Amino acid sequence: MNKLNALIRSVIGMLVLSFFTLIVFVSVLGENHRINFLVTNFFDDLKNGDYNQLCPLLDLPANGSDECMDQLFFLELSMLSRFKLLEKEDYTLVITRDHFWIPFLTSDRVKIGIAMTDKKKNMFEEWMARFESNDRIEGFMSVERRGGQWVIEKIRFNEPALATSIDEMKNSVDVNRYIVKTEKGYALQPNEINFKALTTAEKRLFEYSLRKISGQNSQNKN
Repeated sequence: MNKLNALIRSVIGMLVLSFFTLIVFVSVLGENHRINFLVTNFFDDLKNGDYNQLCPLLDLPANGSDECMDQLFFLELSMLSRFKLLEKEDYTLVITRDHFWIPFLTSDRVKIGIAMTDKKKNMFEEWMARFESNDRIEGFMSVERRGGQWVIEKIRFNEPALATSIDEMKNSVDVNRYIVKTEKGYALQPNEINFKALTTAEKRLFEYSLRKISGQNSQNKN
């Protein structure tokens, strides 16, 4: 009888321990997924031109200058070009981390790698895309855990492959082609616009310029 009771206690103890371990694992897994949500939200804001959310992440002037907005515009444009998605309306992100975060055991700073691919139809295709992309930008950004929350610490514009891509895009697309910044706002450039002759990058620049004029890219937007 004593042996039976000991066996029952051992089984119950193992079940409790297993349940506790499962809870901890699910919690840690959830915190790692929050990193992905943070990165996805960054690109959602970038895609929507909601630069007021993103400019504080850049060490650039926030008021009275287009430098931040232009940098974010060229960031998206160069990445879409790099992954051959300029002609696409949407895409799927492929997010990688340099390590799986475990509290007290691993660093609270995680480096993020990014790739883009054609829009996937479901979660399985998104998962499989991780094994298809070999052209990801390693160390694109770093995130850090502060006060129990994940925050974007830095966007690594100086990452060689990314910096080269952005510079090439800036040289091929004149950001002042349609409008120029003035003391009171913007002045339209005297250009005739032939939409049929515009490249995809130029069309995106035209749309971006219109958003500037309308204030939709404003960093002071409420």
